[in-house]
Amino acid sequence: MPENSPFPPGSRLIAYLRDSGGPRQELSVQRQRSEVERWCKEHSYRLERVFADEARTGTTTVGREDMFNLLAWLEREDARVDGVVVWEYERWSRDYNDAQFLIAGIRRTGVKFHSITNPLPEGAAGQIIEAFYLANAQQESEKLSRRIRSGLYNVIRRYGVYPHSRPPLGYRKMPADDLPARRDGSPRTGYRLEPDPDKAPLVKKAFELAAQGYTLREINEATGLVTFYYNLGKLLRNRLYAGILDYGQITVEGFCEPVVTPELFDQVQ
Repeated sequence: MPENSPFPPGSRLIAYLRDSGGPRQELSVQRQRSEVERWCKEHSYRLERVFADEARTGTTTVGREDMFNLLAWLEREDARVDGVVVWEYERWSRDYNDAQFLIAGIRRTGVKFHSITNPLPEGAAGQIIEAFYLANAQQESEKLSRRIRSGLYNVIRRYGVYPHSRPPLGYRKMPADDLPARRDGSPRTGYRLEPDPDKAPLVKKAFELAAQGYTLREINEATGLVTFYYNLGKLLRNRLYAGILDYGQITVEGFCEPVVTPELFDQVQ
């Protein structure tokens, strides 16, 4: 038996695998499965079943059907296995509280939980180290989220790329063909906003009528911009129509061509 083997030879195991999808996914489900199968063979274990969630984030359990299939399977009377194995704790969950709760649920069935790349000593020391691994997984997820957000902020500021999928009423999205490639050489895609020649004049008219004291219902009857007139309230508060983008923690003035002047926008407010 190999040194530091966590289970006796012949132990029956099930595996849970997950990747988050995307071209920069560092360890796909297929690669994880190959590594788990090799590890089981090396230790003379029996891999009874594999559960996998592909292209699923580890920051939430929403949409991770096979994780819950695994937990339900363990509750069956004929589900006699010795352990649940994962490649690493980050593949299990990147939410500290969720991870602890779900692992505790497995152990309550009398089944051992084991991370192949994060082996633990027995006893209290192992519990402390496991808590560190789980906390570190969440911390790495938060750091990644900050880096992605910081990168997006940079693209918005430097290149005027609009961060949402749908443009606001009165604008249309146009491809930004001059964006630099990503660090890995892959093309970067994005869109900028420009006034929609059909809708932008109607949006401007809505602001002008609002400045004159017309009600939302009257403005919508004159412009026909929205299905429900009360939705005009949000439109008239959106600073993007004055060329200012508010997104997350940043504000970008001169982000796009304004539909109304700053003076008219302020008057309406």
